[in-house]
Amino acid sequence: EARGRLASLSGRLDGLSPLRTLARGYAVATDSEGRVLSRVSAFERGASFGLRVTDGRIGARVEDIVADPEGGST
Repeated sequence: EARGRLASLSGRLDGLSPLRTLARGYAVATDSEGRVLSRVSAFERGASFGLRVTDGRIGARVEDIVADPEGGST
């Protein structure tokens, strides 16, 4: 019974993993120090940032910034 519970909890924890989220097609933007950039206000036109994807990192540069008029996530 304990092994079954452990397996169940392990599966739930794996489902919450940020790496699992990346595997579903999402990416995480980070600054040069590795801090997560989660708001439009964290970006400046021409600035460099990194994108963490499921199998590595990508260097990127801001070309355009378009804020959500409602300020929420979709």
